[in-house]
Amino acid sequence: MIELSKGSFEINLCRLADKLFLLPEIECIRIKTMEICRSNKNEMIKSAIDKCYHDSYSDIDLSVVVRLSAEGGISSDEYVKHIEHWGFPAETILGM
Repeated sequence: MIELSKGSFEINLCRLADKLFLLPEIECIRIKTMEICRSNKNEMIKSAIDKCYHDSYSDIDLSVVVRLSAEGGISSDEYVKHIEHWGFPAETILGM
């Protein structure tokens, strides 16, 4: 059974943030007008959940800000085509 409580949202968002912040190119995660960075992750995730969670049908739309090196030799389009290195299959990401 899938648990869709406020606590499970927070736990899973923390896990996702931890996974994303392992990648050096990830600058921040944006939820609504909030920016979640490595330095403020725990505090901001709690605030984001408080702002977004209303009931078990709530969802959280987020965006990830990526900074690619100009000398890295990869374009933003090419980076997005290989998003599976984030740790989840591209077909499971909605709105990509």
